[in-house]
Amino acid sequence: MGWEGVSGLHSKGERFYSLVRKNEYQITALDKTNDRYRIKYESKREKWVPMNELYAIYPELYRLGTLPRNYLRNPENSIRIIGWGKWHAPGASMYAILPVLDKSI
Repeated sequence: MGWEGVSGLHSKGERFYSLVRKNEYQITALDKTNDRYRIKYESKREKWVPMNELYAIYPELYRLGTLPRNYLRNPENSIRIIGWGKWHAPGASMYAILPVLDKSI
């Protein structure tokens, strides 16, 4: 999990999908200086994802044993875990990349 997995997806140009295979994402850039990567949506829109936000979700998943889709949509949880007052992009892509980076999920 982490830069090695993200870098691998980027270098191979692999796409990854939401857990219900509804949305498609692709990593289009890495910015190790600012500790983030950029994803592209099917709509061609792109968004930077800070690694610290991805890292914050990961232990929560293991602590609970599951991370339902609406869990981080609850403002109490999203503020506590990643500091967001409201769930927004690139949230869904962070959920989607976790099982790609860690096959035990």
